[in-house]
Amino acid sequence: MLPFDVVEQTTETNQEDDSCSVIGQESVSGKRPGGKKSVNKEDEKYIEYFGPHQEPMYDKHWICHVCNTTILRYRHKMVEHVKECLRKKSVNEFLCREYSDQEIQNLPKIETFQLWEMMVELRQEVSNLRACVKKLQTNQSQRMDMIHWLNHVCLDAVPEMTFSEWRKSDLFHVRGELLKYAFDFGLKDAVQKCLENLLKTVKMETFPIRAFSKQTHVFYIYEAVDAGAGAGAGVGGFVWRRMAMEEFTKWIGNIQHQFLLTYNQWEEENEAEIENQANSDRMIKYMKMINAEIPNISSLRNWFYGQICKTLKKVVELEFE
Repeated sequence: MLPFDVVEQTTETNQEDDSCSVIGQESVSGKRPGGKKSVNKEDEKYIEYFGPHQEPMYDKHWICHVCNTTILRYRHKMVEHVKECLRKKSVNEFLCREYSDQEIQNLPKIETFQLWEMMVELRQEVSNLRACVKKLQTNQSQRMDMIHWLNHVCLDAVPEMTFSEWRKSDLFHVRGELLKYAFDFGLKDAVQKCLENLLKTVKMETFPIRAFSKQTHVFYIYEAVDAGAGAGAGVGGFVWRRMAMEEFTKWIGNIQHQFLLTYNQWEEENEAEIENQANSDRMIKYMKMINAEIPNISSLRNWFYGQICKTLKKVVELEFE
């Protein structure tokens, strides 16, 4: 036995009124029961739930296929009945799925349509809340303040030195093999090789430069507050801040200067070879290469970004979920 009667048996008899007369005239002309009043497009989906009654005594009447008991003469009335019939059926399925027979018996008496309206309202609220949460998650991913996150939320270990200290360290001292690499492949490739070797010796967790996948070619550097960091100090008077393009260019220029210092030392050690006229063209080429500006630094910047960037989605999942 279902917790609510799906329908109340209803039979609509042939009443002698104007609307009935119209239907009767249409039926005599050979049309099936349906009524003069049309069904709007929104209600067309309910037509499949009823059809013409097959028994002779109910000729020109519709019967509901949901309850198989309700018989009505007019199609628009049958549509309204089917709507209610489907509502009651849905309520019964919900109650039978969510409650035991004993629990159903103990439920407070409530009109079927009221319970249905409550279900629809609750479902709509849940749907709205899910959409709201999804929107908030999207906004958090797109609009996250990375400087605030790095300084106050990120759980990575604090860098052992600031970016300014790191770029002045002996790690950037150019060895003889790198100078030879510059002679063979050019200064730009040699600077890239220098950075590539450097990345193999550092821990990315404490690296004083950070980059993230959703902020293309943007770098953040770890500095002391008085090094242009501004407000929002992090741990111990040090902060992460965004690196300006000019700062990156200046940093590459400092590395190039290290190549020049090593070249000057190499000149002193190879004076005889340099003074040899047979090597003059090659030595002039080396000197021009070492003293020239590095072309297309942006491509070097793009390469370095690809080496150190973290996938922001993974960072957010680890820290926030």
